[in-house]
Amino acid sequence: MIENNRIIIIDDDEEHLAQLRQVFYNHGIGCKGFVYDGFNFPDHPMTGVRFAFFDVHLNQAGDINSTLKDAIGHYININNGPYVLVFWTNRVELISTFINFINRTDDEFRRKLKPLLITSIDKTDFLDSEKKLTEKLEEILSSDLVKCLIRFDESVLIAARQTLDRILNIIPFSDNWGESNQYNKDCQDVFSKIAEATYGLNQAKSNPDSAIKESIVPVFKHILLNNGDTYWADFLLPLKQAKKSGDLKFPEGFSVEKLNTIIHIDGLNIPPQNIYSRGAVCKFIEQDFDNNFTRLFNIKYTEWFGLTFPGITKEERQTAIPIAIEFSAACDYCQNKKRTNKYILGIMCPSQLLKNVKIEQKGDYSLYLPFSFEYNDKNWSIGLNLNYTFVITPARVLLSEPPLFLLSKELMDMIGHKYASHISRIGYTSF
Repeated sequence: MIENNRIIIIDDDEEHLAQLRQVFYNHGIGCKGFVYDGFNFPDHPMTGVRFAFFDVHLNQAGDINSTLKDAIGHYININNGPYVLVFWTNRVELISTFINFINRTDDEFRRKLKPLLITSIDKTDFLDSEKKLTEKLEEILSSDLVKCLIRFDESVLIAARQTLDRILNIIPFSDNWGESNQYNKDCQDVFSKIAEATYGLNQAKSNPDSAIKESIVPVFKHILLNNGDTYWADFLLPLKQAKKSGDLKFPEGFSVEKLNTIIHIDGLNIPPQNIYSRGAVCKFIEQDFDNNFTRLFNIKYTEWFGLTFPGITKEERQTAIPIAIEFSAACDYCQNKKRTNKYILGIMCPSQLLKNVKIEQKGDYSLYLPFSFEYNDKNWSIGLNLNYTFVITPARVLLSEPPLFLLSKELMDMIGHKYASHISRIGYTSF
């Protein structure tokens, strides 16, 4: 079933709930309505909620604030994301009372279920005049932040729908009206060929869903970029006012490491992946590590570490995790060709460690990824030595499965380019 939780209405009066839902339906707006009785809730709090309408008086006998907090927590998941909270009431003072009630307790609800906007609507007026729905929603959307986040959310959904339509509309539909057998077969042929062209035959066969998703990203991007929306231009005042890059800074408390993880680290796709996947960041098996390292690279780990990260102390070295990153050629990986898996040697270390490297002693073979990221609630950096690549079959005799995570395709392309440039550099004699 397709879930659509964008608008939810919670009311303890079933007749009022039906009337309110009908107002939305009359405007072509889908919504979910729930009769509140204090006992029956969804099996799991919902995600994807963007507008939540709650009757303030859900429980005539109990405490208004406690009841509302409990109800919101049962209907909206703490990982829901930004939403607008609208109360049905003509008593505006109840909102400030509820806000103060929430802020008195430092709990997960207060920290994570923060609405972008809290407002109120007089239910009686709203039921009497459907026109007020449009007026109120426009008023809510007039807030710059709400307008950007909610409307961008809507733009993404529209672009996703149009992306598929673009491709479907160029497939001939030659069946008689009421039939679709030929069209169904043609769709299978078209999307099979798209998957194969994107991932290569063998890789597409093993993961056709990923192949199709990746193939339509350029179409989706084109539609989204050309939809004519300008609300970000109005909202991004710091960008408008900046004279140079240094004028733009992240706010205090913002985790750049978490942002880098979102952009560069694939930790969601690990179960189907293994240490032979391109971009796999793998730990070495700890048992007999020093001897295995010396035997494989003809150098002791401590000596290699000193060459790659000059100036790092023994104590700091012990906080680093030796890793190997699979960096097969993208075309070979996509076509799932039989190949020896190629790895590049490096470390994953606390982000502060690389800042202590003596840069003037660092060789041109050292590649430090230019960002820190979060992994298992700690901030890390990655440093590589481009002179130390290796092939071993099977890799599992040295590397732990599964990989820690995968690096993004764009990052792997950058590492591959840096490696190719390093090994193909031209030397010269000078006096």
